[in-house]
Amino acid sequence: MDINIPSIANPSMPSSADVEVAAEVAANLAKTKSTNVQEANEVSQVKVVDEVEKTAIEMKEEKDKVTAALDVVVKQLSDVMSMMNKGLAFSVDEDSGAAVVKVMDIDSGEILRQIPSDEALELAQKLLDVKGLLMRTEA
Repeated sequence: MDINIPSIANPSMPSSADVEVAAEVAANLAKTKSTNVQEANEVSQVKVVDEVEKTAIEMKEEKDKVTAALDVVVKQLSDVMSMMNKGLAFSVDEDSGAAVVKVMDIDSGEILRQIPSDEALELAQKLLDVKGLLMRTEA
C-alpha cells in the first residue's frame, strides 16, 4: 500500500507567488497612501487660498470704509479752514490713500509747502508696487 504524501519543503516559508502578491499589495497601498496625501495637500491648499481671498476682500472693504471716513474728515477740515481764511488745504492722495496737508498762499493760491511731498508720495507708491511684485513672485 502506497501512500502519497506531498512533500512540504518548509511550511513557514511563503511561496514565490505569495511574495509577489504581497509585494503587489504593498505597492498598491503605498500608491493609495501617496494619492491620499496629495489629495489632502491639494484640499488644504485650496482652503488656504480661499481664506486668503476672503481676508483680502475683507481688508479691501475695511480700507474703503476708512477712506470714505477720511474723505469726510478732510472735507470738513478744508471747509473750516476756508471759512477762517487760512492757507491750509487738506486732501487725500488717490494712489496711496495718504492724508495730504498743503500750506498755501491765500492771495495767489500758490502751494508753499505740502506734507508729505509729491516725491514722498511717489516713493511710497513705488515701494507698494515693488511689494506687490515680491508677493506675486513668492506665491
